[in-house]
Amino acid sequence: MERTMALVTLVVLTVVLAIGGGTVAGELVTTHDQKATQCCQESYMVDGKQQRCVRTDGNYTTEMHLNCTHSYMIFREIEQEVYVDETGSLVDGEFRIQRNDYCVAHTHDGESTQPVFIVCFNMANMDTIATMLISKGIMMLISVFFLLVTLYIYYIIPDLRETQDKVTSAAVGSLAVFMFLLSLVQLWVSLTHTPFCTVIAFLMYFFLISYFAWLNMVMANVWKLTVARRWKIRERSWYILNHIYAITVAVTLTTMVYIYHSRYPTLGEISCWFRTEREQSYFVYLPLSVMLSINIFLFVWTSLHLHASGDDLSPDRKKSLRYKCMLYLKLFLLSGLIWVFEILSFHMSEGLVPQSWFWIIVDAVNCLHGVLIFFVLIVWRQRIKRELANRWVFCFRAPARWAELKDDEQEHLHEEGRDTGKYDLIIK
Repeated sequence: MERTMALVTLVVLTVVLAIGGGTVAGELVTTHDQKATQCCQESYMVDGKQQRCVRTDGNYTTEMHLNCTHSYMIFREIEQEVYVDETGSLVDGEFRIQRNDYCVAHTHDGESTQPVFIVCFNMANMDTIATMLISKGIMMLISVFFLLVTLYIYYIIPDLRETQDKVTSAAVGSLAVFMFLLSLVQLWVSLTHTPFCTVIAFLMYFFLISYFAWLNMVMANVWKLTVARRWKIRERSWYILNHIYAITVAVTLTTMVYIYHSRYPTLGEISCWFRTEREQSYFVYLPLSVMLSINIFLFVWTSLHLHASGDDLSPDRKKSLRYKCMLYLKLFLLSGLIWVFEILSFHMSEGLVPQSWFWIIVDAVNCLHGVLIFFVLIVWRQRIKRELANRWVFCFRAPARWAELKDDEQEHLHEEGRDTGKYDLIIK
């Protein structure tokens, strides 16, 4: 228990620390623009589409002072961690770009001008980036498949019809939709330059928030069965309350993003996601951190109650509740830790192509999130395997011997004066 408590505390602390971006090694960055090459001469600005210098009156264009055939633009107000160091090199996380491979300029951005870096693009990396995007997209589709299989198994087992099961299914379904949309963005980069990009961004945000809101309800159901088991509330009413919370949180936050986007366009402007790091911190990482903290609070409360309960609970019931608590803790920690690493990867400027094997493995685990959930909810649960014994699941027939597996999710209630007993299912 102490190890678990230390681990969940680390999750919250890491998220809070990860949100504080915009600095290098905890100190404000000093930039040395005077040592950088200017892309254009005075009274000229860069045209982002043509990659040429355009006179401010728009009547004449000329080549940029940059010797490369392909380049990309970094908006300095958005990527504030990118700066020019004292040697004249451009620093972007662990990358250092030589003075001859970039220049500084201004460009039109609607009604205003924005300071930018124009950086030569190494075409040798194109194949690597394309391979990385395709690999991520394929792994996400694999995750979606396993999430759909999880939902199907929950559907075909008649006993999995309680509020806990429906809430878990809603969380899995939300994650499946989110990962499917994200895989589309990874596999079809051309979507970035279409009107569908903004729509996909809003949908991804809604289902991401929905996923974590439903995870709150997963832990709330464990809390209700353990701590608030004497709370007299009809199952139907509790089921409706679960939906009210999850849907309200997702709709409210998505509406806030829409209102912000209508005044300060952010989604779909540069990619099919938020435009700036600060916006991601406020609208994504902050609410996710709050929801993860709620789950930690509910888990700690539930664990302390189970530990302190004496004769109120029979040993078998206490064992079953502990099993249930740990089962959904695994689901919560899996989701929480994966997103903590996602936040760390983002703030450590790993970019599209991670530079270390550690972050490559982390990215792969993130993309295969759905496979891990399938193992937690299906493969590693003896009760599910017992229910599937001798059943056909698609083209696979579950072994008949699974029917003899011990079911740790059931409570054995000994009847007075009898050696045999009956099972009262408390985990659906």
